[in-house]
Amino acid sequence: MHSLATLRPPVFELGLKGYLWGRVALELARVAARIGREQGVTILYTAGLVDVAAIAAQMRDELLVLSPQVDAVMPGRGSTSGCILPEALREAGVAGALLNHSERPMGLGQIARSIRRCDQSGLITVVCADSPDEAAALAHLGPNIILAEPPDLIGGNRSVAQVQAEFIARSVESVRGVNPEILVLNSAGIRTPDDAAAVIEAGADGTGSTSGVLASADPADMLERMVRAVRQAWDRRK
Repeated sequence: MHSLATLRPPVFELGLKGYLWGRVALELARVAARIGREQGVTILYTAGLVDVAAIAAQMRDELLVLSPQVDAVMPGRGSTSGCILPEALREAGVAGALLNHSERPMGLGQIARSIRRCDQSGLITVVCADSPDEAAALAHLGPNIILAEPPDLIGGNRSVAQVQAEFIARSVESVRGVNPEILVLNSAGIRTPDDAAAVIEAGADGTGSTSGVLASADPADMLERMVRAVRQAWDRRK
Protein backbone atom coordinates (compact mmCIF):
# COMPACT_ATOMS: atom_id res chain seq x y z
CA MET A 1 0.00 0.00 0.00
CA HIS A 2 1.28 3.45 -0.90
CA SER A 3 1.82 5.98 1.89
CA LEU A 4 2.24 9.74 2.04
CA ALA A 5 5.98 9.12 1.94
CA THR A 6 5.61 8.24 -1.74
CA LEU A 7 4.03 11.60 -2.55
CA ARG A 8 7.08 13.41 -3.86
CA PRO A 9 7.39 16.04 -6.59
CA PRO A 10 7.34 16.31 -9.48
CA VAL A 11 3.74 15.17 -9.80
CA PHE A 12 1.49 14.52 -12.78
CA GLU A 13 -2.27 14.04 -12.31
CA LEU A 14 -4.26 12.29 -15.01
CA GLY A 15 -8.03 12.59 -14.54
CA LEU A 16 -10.08 10.20 -16.64
CA LYS A 17 -13.43 11.98 -16.20
CA GLY A 18 -15.75 10.41 -18.79
CA TYR A 19 -13.12 9.61 -21.39
CA LEU A 20 -12.09 6.11 -20.30
CA TRP A 21 -13.60 3.37 -18.16
CA GLY A 22 -13.42 -0.35 -17.52
CA ARG A 23 -10.75 -2.46 -19.22
CA VAL A 24 -9.23 0.42 -21.21
CA ALA A 25 -8.90 2.54 -18.06
CA LEU A 26 -7.06 -0.31 -16.35
CA GLU A 27 -4.74 -0.78 -19.32
CA LEU A 28 -3.80 2.89 -19.26
CA ALA A 29 -3.25 2.68 -15.50
CA ARG A 30 -0.62 0.01 -16.12
CA VAL A 31 1.03 2.25 -18.72
CA ALA A 32 0.94 5.22 -16.31
CA ALA A 33 2.59 3.17 -13.58
CA ARG A 34 5.42 2.19 -15.90
CA ILE A 35 5.94 5.75 -17.13
CA GLY A 36 5.97 7.17 -13.62
CA ARG A 37 8.48 4.58 -12.49
CA GLU A 38 10.79 5.10 -15.46
CA GLN A 39 10.67 8.91 -15.30
CA GLY A 40 10.75 9.27 -11.52
CA VAL A 41 7.49 11.23 -11.52
CA THR A 42 4.64 10.65 -9.07
CA ILE A 43 1.53 9.83 -11.11
CA LEU A 44 -1.89 10.51 -9.63
CA TYR A 45 -4.48 8.50 -11.54
CA THR A 46 -8.01 9.81 -10.92
CA ALA A 47 -10.29 7.07 -12.19
CA GLY A 48 -14.05 7.10 -12.59
CA LEU A 49 -16.05 6.32 -9.47
CA VAL A 50 -17.39 3.01 -10.81
CA ASP A 51 -13.88 1.83 -11.70
CA VAL A 52 -11.74 3.26 -8.95
CA ALA A 53 -11.84 0.30 -6.54
CA ALA A 54 -11.17 -2.29 -9.25
CA ILE A 55 -8.26 -0.32 -10.70
CA ALA A 56 -6.80 0.36 -7.25
CA ALA A 57 -6.99 -3.35 -6.40
CA GLN A 58 -5.05 -4.24 -9.55
CA MET A 59 -2.52 -1.42 -9.18
CA ARG A 60 -1.86 -1.66 -5.43
CA ASP A 61 1.73 -0.59 -4.64
CA GLU A 62 2.27 0.44 -8.28
CA LEU A 63 0.20 3.61 -8.77
CA LEU A 64 -1.51 6.27 -6.65
CA VAL A 65 -5.14 5.85 -7.68
CA LEU A 66 -7.52 8.63 -6.62
CA SER A 67 -11.29 8.65 -6.23
CA PRO A 68 -13.04 11.58 -7.95
CA GLN A 69 -15.00 12.20 -4.75
CA VAL A 70 -15.45 11.14 -1.13
CA ASP A 71 -17.99 11.93 1.60
CA ALA A 72 -17.29 13.12 5.14
CA VAL A 73 -19.35 10.34 6.70
CA MET A 74 -18.61 7.98 9.57
CA PRO A 75 -18.95 4.20 9.50
CA GLY A 76 -22.29 2.94 10.72
CA ARG A 77 -25.84 4.10 10.53
CA GLY A 78 -24.84 7.65 9.60
CA SER A 79 -23.52 6.46 6.24
CA THR A 80 -26.57 7.09 4.09
CA SER A 81 -27.23 5.25 0.86
CA GLY A 82 -24.86 6.29 -1.92
CA CYS A 83 -22.24 7.91 0.30
CA ILE A 84 -18.59 7.13 -0.32
CA LEU A 85 -16.96 6.03 2.92
CA PRO A 86 -13.26 6.95 3.25
CA GLU A 87 -12.44 3.69 5.05
CA ALA A 88 -13.97 1.68 2.20
CA LEU A 89 -11.81 3.51 -0.34
CA ARG A 90 -8.71 2.87 1.71
CA GLU A 91 -9.43 -0.83 2.13
CA ALA A 92 -9.98 -1.11 -1.63
CA GLY A 93 -6.45 0.19 -2.18
CA VAL A 94 -7.45 3.70 -3.25
CA ALA A 95 -4.71 6.17 -2.29
CA GLY A 96 -6.74 9.34 -1.97
CA ALA A 97 -9.50 11.59 -3.21
CA LEU A 98 -9.93 14.65 -5.40
CA LEU A 99 -12.08 17.34 -3.78
CA ASN A 100 -13.77 20.55 -4.91
CA HIS A 101 -13.23 20.25 -8.66
CA SER A 102 -14.96 23.07 -10.57
CA GLU A 103 -17.37 20.50 -12.01
CA ARG A 104 -18.25 19.31 -8.47
CA PRO A 105 -17.74 22.29 -6.13
CA MET A 106 -17.93 21.94 -2.35
CA GLY A 107 -18.47 24.39 0.49
CA LEU A 108 -15.56 25.26 2.77
CA GLY A 109 -17.06 23.38 5.71
CA GLN A 110 -17.65 20.30 3.60
CA ILE A 111 -14.07 20.42 2.33
CA ALA A 112 -12.73 20.73 5.88
CA ARG A 113 -14.77 17.75 7.08
CA SER A 114 -13.74 15.67 4.08
CA ILE A 115 -10.04 16.42 4.62
CA ARG A 116 -10.37 15.49 8.29
CA ARG A 117 -12.08 12.18 7.48
CA CYS A 118 -9.48 11.38 4.81
CA ASP A 119 -6.69 12.11 7.28
CA GLN A 120 -8.31 9.74 9.76
CA SER A 121 -8.54 7.06 7.08
CA GLY A 122 -5.04 7.49 5.66
CA LEU A 123 -6.14 8.95 2.34
CA ILE A 124 -4.27 11.60 0.37
CA THR A 125 -6.31 14.75 -0.31
CA VAL A 126 -6.04 16.79 -3.50
CA VAL A 127 -8.17 19.93 -3.27
CA CYS A 128 -8.91 22.15 -6.25
CA ALA A 129 -8.78 25.94 -6.05
CA ASP A 130 -9.88 28.44 -8.68
CA SER A 131 -7.68 31.34 -7.56
CA PRO A 132 -4.55 32.07 -5.52
CA ASP A 133 -6.74 33.53 -2.77
CA GLU A 134 -8.83 30.36 -2.56
CA ALA A 135 -5.63 28.31 -2.59
CA ALA A 136 -4.41 30.24 0.46
CA ALA A 137 -7.72 29.72 2.27
CA LEU A 138 -7.68 25.99 1.52
CA ALA A 139 -4.09 25.69 2.69
CA HIS A 140 -5.30 26.43 6.23
CA LEU A 141 -7.31 23.19 6.06
CA GLY A 142 -4.16 21.11 5.58
CA PRO A 143 -4.68 19.05 2.41
CA ASN A 144 -1.72 17.21 0.94
CA ILE A 145 -2.00 18.87 -2.47
CA ILE A 146 -3.72 21.98 -3.79
CA LEU A 147 -4.53 21.89 -7.49
CA ALA A 148 -4.96 25.50 -8.60
CA GLU A 149 -6.51 26.05 -12.00
CA PRO A 150 -8.65 28.82 -13.49
CA PRO A 151 -12.04 27.23 -14.35
CA ASP A 152 -12.35 29.11 -17.64
CA LEU A 153 -9.26 27.33 -18.98
CA ILE A 154 -10.27 23.78 -18.06
CA GLY A 155 -10.73 21.66 -21.17
CA GLY A 156 -9.77 24.54 -23.43
CA ASN A 157 -6.93 25.16 -25.84
CA ARG A 158 -5.07 27.72 -23.73
CA SER A 159 -2.92 26.44 -20.90
CA VAL A 160 -2.53 28.21 -17.58
CA ALA A 161 1.21 28.41 -18.23
CA GLN A 162 0.69 30.20 -21.55
CA VAL A 163 -1.65 32.92 -20.35
CA GLN A 164 -1.32 33.09 -16.55
CA ALA A 165 2.24 32.51 -15.42
CA GLU A 166 1.52 35.01 -12.65
CA PHE A 167 -1.40 32.81 -11.52
CA ILE A 168 1.04 29.95 -10.96
CA ALA A 169 3.57 32.06 -9.09
CA ARG A 170 0.91 33.63 -6.85
CA SER A 171 -0.73 30.26 -6.15
CA VAL A 172 2.56 28.72 -5.10
CA GLU A 173 3.51 31.74 -2.99
CA SER A 174 0.12 31.94 -1.26
CA VAL A 175 0.15 28.26 -0.28
CA ARG A 176 3.81 28.27 0.79
CA GLY A 177 3.08 31.24 3.05
CA VAL A 178 0.52 29.17 4.97
CA ASN A 179 1.99 25.68 4.86
CA PRO A 180 5.18 24.92 2.90
CA GLU A 181 4.54 21.17 3.24
CA ILE A 182 1.57 21.30 0.85
CA LEU A 183 2.38 20.52 -2.78
CA VAL A 184 1.00 22.95 -5.35
CA LEU A 185 -0.08 21.73 -8.76
CA ASN A 186 -1.31 23.91 -11.61
CA SER A 187 -3.17 22.57 -14.60
CA ALA A 188 -5.79 23.78 -17.03
CA GLY A 189 -5.74 23.43 -20.79
CA ILE A 190 -2.52 21.40 -20.76
CA ARG A 191 -2.44 20.16 -24.33
CA THR A 192 1.23 19.57 -25.11
CA PRO A 193 4.47 18.52 -23.42
CA ASP A 194 5.62 22.13 -23.71
CA ASP A 195 2.56 23.26 -21.73
CA ALA A 196 3.36 20.73 -19.00
CA ALA A 197 6.99 21.81 -18.83
CA ALA A 198 6.06 25.49 -18.67
CA VAL A 199 3.97 24.93 -15.54
CA ILE A 200 6.93 23.31 -13.79
CA GLU A 201 9.27 26.06 -14.94
CA ALA A 202 6.86 28.65 -13.51
CA GLY A 203 7.30 27.16 -10.03
CA ALA A 204 4.66 24.47 -9.51
CA ASP A 205 5.35 21.06 -7.97
CA GLY A 206 3.40 19.37 -10.72
CA THR A 207 0.76 19.59 -13.38
CA GLY A 208 -1.77 17.34 -15.09
CA SER A 209 -4.11 16.85 -17.99
CA THR A 210 -7.29 15.14 -19.09
CA SER A 211 -8.37 15.97 -22.62
CA GLY A 212 -4.82 16.84 -23.69
CA VAL A 213 -3.89 13.20 -23.11
CA LEU A 214 -7.12 11.29 -23.56
CA ALA A 215 -8.39 13.09 -26.67
CA SER A 216 -5.06 12.74 -28.44
CA ALA A 217 -4.47 10.22 -31.22
CA ASP A 218 -2.31 8.07 -28.92
CA PRO A 219 -3.04 8.69 -25.20
CA ALA A 220 -0.24 6.43 -23.95
CA ASP A 221 2.35 8.18 -26.12
CA MET A 222 1.09 11.66 -25.15
CA LEU A 223 1.12 10.75 -21.46
CA GLU A 224 4.70 9.55 -21.73
CA ARG A 225 5.78 12.70 -23.57
CA MET A 226 4.12 14.97 -21.01
CA VAL A 227 5.54 13.13 -18.04
CA ARG A 228 9.01 13.16 -19.59
CA ALA A 229 8.68 16.92 -20.15
CA VAL A 230 7.72 17.37 -16.49
CA ARG A 231 10.77 15.40 -15.38
CA GLN A 232 13.12 17.35 -17.61
CA ALA A 233 11.66 20.72 -16.56
CA TRP A 234 11.94 19.75 -12.90
CA ASP A 235 15.57 18.77 -13.33
CA ARG A 236 16.36 22.03 -15.11
CA ARG A 237 14.67 24.02 -12.34
CA LYS A 238 16.47 22.17 -9.57
